[in-house]
Amino acid sequence: MIYDPTDPMGKMFFTILATFAEFEADLLRMRTREGMAIAKAKGNTVYRVLDRADTVAAVSAGAS
Repeated sequence: MIYDPTDPMGKMFFTILATFAEFEADLLRMRTREGMAIAKAKGNTVYRVLDRADTVAAVSAGAS
């Protein structure tokens, strides 16, 4: 069955799908923040560590 987003049943269907998608995105965001807080409490790095020597060499060589 194909739902038409212009009729009432289709609008309800797509609204429910959008609600679940938003819920899943919020859960992912919450889990990520909790994991970062746990890692930070343990003293782990919670961000990507850049290799500064490679970056400086690349910029010096003219790469942007």
